[in-house]
Amino acid sequence: MNIVTLSPRQFTAQVFGHELYWKPMLDMYEAMLEGGRHSVSGANGVGKSWTIAEVAVHYLVKYPDALVLITSSSFDQLMNGVWRYISKNAERLRALGVPVRVGARHISMGRDRFIHPISPSKPESFAGIHSEHVAVIVDEGSGVPSWIEETLEGNNPHLVIISYNPLRPAGYAYKSFCDPGYTKWTFSALDHPNVKQRKRLIPRAVTYEDVQRKLQSWGEASPAYIARVLGQFPEAAGNRLYTATALENARRLIVPDVAATTVLLGMGYDAGFGGGDPSDMTVLRMHGKNEYFSFVSQEEFDYAKIALTNTQAIRIMKHHNILPRHVLLDKTGAGIGTIQDMHARGYKIRGVNFSNTARDDDSYSDVATEMAYEVQSVLDEQILSLAGAPQELFDEMIARQIDDDGDRKGRLKLEPKKKLKARGLPSPNRLDSLMLALRAVKKKSGVNYVFG
Repeated sequence: MNIVTLSPRQFTAQVFGHELYWKPMLDMYEAMLEGGRHSVSGANGVGKSWTIAEVAVHYLVKYPDALVLITSSSFDQLMNGVWRYISKNAERLRALGVPVRVGARHISMGRDRFIHPISPSKPESFAGIHSEHVAVIVDEGSGVPSWIEETLEGNNPHLVIISYNPLRPAGYAYKSFCDPGYTKWTFSALDHPNVKQRKRLIPRAVTYEDVQRKLQSWGEASPAYIARVLGQFPEAAGNRLYTATALENARRLIVPDVAATTVLLGMGYDAGFGGGDPSDMTVLRMHGKNEYFSFVSQEEFDYAKIALTNTQAIRIMKHHNILPRHVLLDKTGAGIGTIQDMHARGYKIRGVNFSNTARDDDSYSDVATEMAYEVQSVLDEQILSLAGAPQELFDEMIARQIDDDGDRKGRLKLEPKKKLKARGLPSPNRLDSLMLALRAVKKKSGVNYVFG
C-alpha cells in the first residue's frame, strides 16, 4: 500500500482506523495538506485538536522535506494535548511498517523530516528551520505569546494552523480570525453529527446532552455559551466586559467539594484618598491550582489617613493568615504612600502600576485592562464564585466597559474613569480590588502570579 497517494478520507480510514465523515472537518483537512494559513475557531469537543494532529502526521508522510513545528499556550498543555494525539497517530504509522521513529519529544522519518514540539517560552527553537515545506501548528492559540506572530511573519512557512477556543476578541488568535490572509474554519457544537443526530456517532466528542447541560447552565446569550458551544467570539455584549448572565452564574456558583483544598488566600488592596474616595480590600481563596477561585470578603474604608486604612488592612491579613507577598496593591495615586507605610511597618506587600505595560502588550493597552480581562476569563470558565459578594461589586462590574476609542495601537483599553464619571458612575474601587485579588492568588507555572 502506497500511503503517500491516499486521499485524506482513505488515509484516515487505512492509517488511523476511522472514517472522517463530518464534511466540514474533511474539507479543512484537505485544504491544510495543500498549505496556506488557517484560523480554526471551534467549540469544545468538536475534534479540532484531534483532526489537526492527523493533519500533522499526514503532512509528514506527504512531503519528503516536511518539518512540522508545534507549540501551544504552555509546554504542559502541548505535551498533554495535541502532542499525545500526534504520538498515537505516528505509532499507527509504525505499526503499518512505515519507517518512522517515535520518541517522547521527537517524531521523525529521517534527519531532515520530523515533527517537533516547541515550548512557547523558547522562541530560539524556531531559529535555523529551513525547508520548502515547513508547517507551524499553534494549538490553544488564544494563549500564545506575541513572538509567535513575529516568527511566522519572518519565516513564511508553507502551512500555518492557529487553533483555539474563541474566548476573547483579542490576541493572536483573534488577529488570525480577522486577517484576510487566513482561511477561517468555525466549528459549532450544534453542527456536530453527534448533536444533530442525537446519538454518539463519533466517540469522545461532544454530545447533544453536553450541549443541553451548557445551555441550561449558561444561557444561550452568555459569552461562555457563544464561545464554547457555538465556537464564535463573544462580541454580542458590545463594549460591556461582564454580562448579567456571567455575574449571576458567579453569584450562584458553589465550589465543588473535590476542589475544596485551599492552596492560598490573597488580598487585593485598592487605596483611596478618603473623603468620598474610599479604599477597598477583597480577599479571594484559590482552590487546587487555579481550579476555582472563591470570594471570601470585601471591606471598604473611607479614612483620610493612610495609617488608619493600613491598620484595617493588617487586621484583615492577620484574620485570614494572609502573607504580605499574597497582597497586591495598585501603587498609583493614594497607593504610593500606602505601600510605603506598609513597608515601613514591616509588611512587604506587592505593588503593581495599573498604567504600566501589560504582559500581553499586543492585546491590552495597560495592566488594568489585562487584569479586567483576567476576571472575565474566570467568569466565562465558571471557576470564579462570587457567592456572598456585596451588590455594590456587581453594580460596578455590570457597568464596566471597554473604551470605544481603544488606544492608538488598536489595543483593548478600559473606559477611562473620567468617562465613567460623565456617565454618573462612581470609581469602580471594589472591582479594582477584585482584579488585584485575583492576580494575587492566581498561579502561573507554579509561581505566584504577582510582581513588585
